[in-house]
Amino acid sequence: MTDSLHTVRNRAIEIERLLDNLGAEGRGLGEKYRSLTLPQPLQDDLRQLNHLRNTVMHDGVDLTGADLERFVRLSDRVTAELQQMPAASARPSAGPGLSGSSQVPTSSQEDRTMGMLAWGLGFFFPILGPLILMVAHKSPYVQAVSKEVLNVHVSLIAYTLLTLGLLSPLTAIADIVFTVLGVMAANNGEIYRAPAVFRLIK
Repeated sequence: MTDSLHTVRNRAIEIERLLDNLGAEGRGLGEKYRSLTLPQPLQDDLRQLNHLRNTVMHDGVDLTGADLERFVRLSDRVTAELQQMPAASARPSAGPGLSGSSQVPTSSQEDRTMGMLAWGLGFFFPILGPLILMVAHKSPYVQAVSKEVLNVHVSLIAYTLLTLGLLSPLTAIADIVFTVLGVMAANNGEIYRAPAVFRLIK
């Protein structure tokens, strides 16, 4: 592996990771940055980076010293801007069925995985599951998802008790639906906001 290939590959992977954290879609650097609404100067920098990346990764052409220096300079600037960018300012609109989702910045793919786990644990262990994640993970995103899961299940239990079990079939169905939508939202780095929920835990 040449020096330029090593440098370009590693820096491109890091930029793609940052774009993923902002909710980017697609497989490569070009598809990812084009799937987001980004400031024009940042798009221009990413376009140049993508061109240089493709020259090395796809065409097999080694960069000259000047082009490699330009790639490093551009990648440093892009990385710094993406790290400071709030996710909600770049994320594409929520997909079908996720209109009740609120967008919260995520710091890593692990946050999304933990968000999905929070909904899954909440389904089987309505109170204990999200509480464990709230204690174990200090990520703002995981904390926010866990609180929403906890609020959902406290509300469902309250509805069941207040109606002396008459709403049990409906709350059971709602539990399944909310969990599925919550997992889908977490997979996209979002937080599903279920309707008719008492948000006692802020």
